[in-house]
Amino acid sequence: MHGISTWFTRIVPGKDEVRPMGTWLFYFTILAFFIPTVWAYIDGWDGMTNSYAAWIWLVVAAWLLGLSVALGLLHEWLASCCCGLVGRFVHMGIVLWVAFWGAFSLYLRYNFGCGIGESVIANIYATNEREARELIFNTNMFSMVSVPLYVLLASAVLSYILSRVLPLRLPFRLLRFLRFAALLLFVFLGCFHSYTFMFKLDEAQGPLVRYWMMSEPECLIWGHFRYKWNMQRFYELRSQKREVEVAVTDVERLPDNLVIIVGESTRREYLSLYGYPLETTPMLDSIAQTGSMVVFANAVAPRFSTRESVPESLTTHSVDSVGQDWFVMPSLPDILREAGYETFWLSAQHPFGKESWPISTVALGCDSVAFLEPLLLRKRGGLRVIYHDGDLLSYLQVGDSTRRVALFLHLEGHHTDYQKRYTDEFAIFSSEDIPYQEEEAKRHVLAHYANASRYNDWVVSEVVKRYRNTDAMVFYFSDHAQALYDDVTNPNVMGHLKSYVGLRIPFMVWMSDYALQLPDYRGDLRRQTMQIMRRAQDRLFVNDIFTQSVCGLLGIEEASISAKENLFSPEYDTLKVRRIYGGSYFGADTVDALPSFKTWLEARMQ
Repeated sequence: MHGISTWFTRIVPGKDEVRPMGTWLFYFTILAFFIPTVWAYIDGWDGMTNSYAAWIWLVVAAWLLGLSVALGLLHEWLASCCCGLVGRFVHMGIVLWVAFWGAFSLYLRYNFGCGIGESVIANIYATNEREARELIFNTNMFSMVSVPLYVLLASAVLSYILSRVLPLRLPFRLLRFLRFAALLLFVFLGCFHSYTFMFKLDEAQGPLVRYWMMSEPECLIWGHFRYKWNMQRFYELRSQKREVEVAVTDVERLPDNLVIIVGESTRREYLSLYGYPLETTPMLDSIAQTGSMVVFANAVAPRFSTRESVPESLTTHSVDSVGQDWFVMPSLPDILREAGYETFWLSAQHPFGKESWPISTVALGCDSVAFLEPLLLRKRGGLRVIYHDGDLLSYLQVGDSTRRVALFLHLEGHHTDYQKRYTDEFAIFSSEDIPYQEEEAKRHVLAHYANASRYNDWVVSEVVKRYRNTDAMVFYFSDHAQALYDDVTNPNVMGHLKSYVGLRIPFMVWMSDYALQLPDYRGDLRRQTMQIMRRAQDRLFVNDIFTQSVCGLLGIEEASISAKENLFSPEYDTLKVRRIYGGSYFGADTVDALPSFKTWLEARMQ
């Protein structure tokens, strides 16, 4: 039995046996890169199970990927230059490098259903200190990292066993040839990826090249380059954005107050408004029963993250737009400002910086932009503040017949860590109250989510209350949803996940009784608007058409607005297959929806 010290002994060129450390590292590297690659395509390629050839190609490609990296790390030439303590550090550095990429790849795949790429890199750049702290120290962090670490540990143990049972006995010349072959393979794959990256930028080519042909470190490099190139392209093309020209068919159709509330990470199935058995939205339930609110059953988020979904929802761009960038399209703040509204952006989220340019680009189209944290810091003399969405209520803007106001409220909603999204008096539910879940630890997390829903219900209803005596219309939707231990393919995942459960969002519109009861022509228009919305409340739609739908509903015309992309129009294309990031949305997906939501939806459709 070799001792640990013998793992670092020198090999004499010409000997046939690679030393144990090199053998172990060889097997460990193959497994560390092979497992995430196979996992990626089992998780992400729906058509794979119907094709034996595809399965064979996947396994061979994943094995070659791991083998090529492993051969590149058979570093006898490096070890021959390093001895003693330096050699040991070199070996351990390579082990840590391989372990990190294996664990990070599995972490992303297991928790978020994605691999390393531009989107991941962009979100890392855009993450602020507060978000990072809450992610690292939230109560669910152990379950998020445990599976990747267990898989990595099992790979290390299996590699050790293989290194003892199947030691590498290769002639030195063959080993040198294999290193040269590995170098050629890397060069070939790099050139192939470069070609497809530059000339085949469609979504179908991306995953094929990224996961079958490239290792995760290379994905990081290419993803980083692509992110920086797109950012540079944004600044170049942003200056070419044309002026927005709008026409209002009937100015009397415009409400004095238009409020658009953008929630965060809210799933509709977990709201009692959508049938959830716990009273998570009692106030909105009561408002809906008065008939002044329209609740939409089949809204779908266009993307899985705030940074990507908000620009799609608040511009006339959509995920179906071909050959167009969202940042050269008119935004809803741009359009409403030209239609005569004074526009405000009020956010409870962290102030955006350079890396948050998708959100900032939309927000800066408003006449006034304010963030809650700096407002409270100034108010409290620079002392560190703990704040919640409800603190926004003091800063609401109210218009009248002489001054129309369009207010965008960006909430933190259900942003992780859930237990920090509500105040103490809303700690109503405990793990014992949570249905449909057997594990205590998961029920504990879901109880925090339910309490955050209860608080969010209060915030939205308070906004409604502030405008009840004005001519007002309030829209509420979430930017995207969350997996809450209920995705059929990833039942242990809580958080952002590229699956249908991460897209099912609440969507509702409230109109004040004051507006509906106006005695003049404007009252007729408000009641007509409510009827139009009710006729559309069961339609399936991806929320990238939000801007076009709102403008169409209010009679605002602009060159990029189409009636076929207006949810409320008779011309809305109900037969069109709606695209989402990474696939198509064929119909209302309820495969892994909660039983309570299925019951609610069935009763609604009768």
